Amino acid sequence: MSQMLNDLLLPIRDTSTADGIPKSRDIWESQKETLQEVFVQSLMLRAELRLNLDRYDFFWPKPKTPFSKVMMTSDNADSSIGSFNQVTVAITLFPGILAGDPKFMDRQRNSDADSYEGCRVVVKALVMTH
Repeated sequence: MSQMLNDLLLPIRDTSTADGIPKSRDIWESQKETLQEVFVQSLMLRAELRLNLDRYDFFWPKPKTPFSKVMMTSDNADSSIGSFNQVTVAITLFPGILAGDPKFMDRQRNSDADSYEGCRVVVKALVMTH
């Protein structure tokens, strides 16, 4: 969601008219509905996490973990992740969030294994790859 918000706000800062004055009002009007939806989703997720702590867990992919498009997103805009099979995590910048049945999530928390089968990815982890 933070990436979506950044993608929406970046043109507001970078767009200007011939006289150098930003056209932020025009861009705001075109993006207002989308921005409101991003904020609503963020607030709903925050409320859901607070009310149902037993159903959610954060995960931090470890360095050298194989990159997974299902669980992760990369900040390397120029990387061609789709074309390489050996892309791995260099560092995790922001954790992902998993959702699942409370009993299953409790077993996951008490396990040393990094298996996330049976969980649903709510927010992908933001990683740097190499």
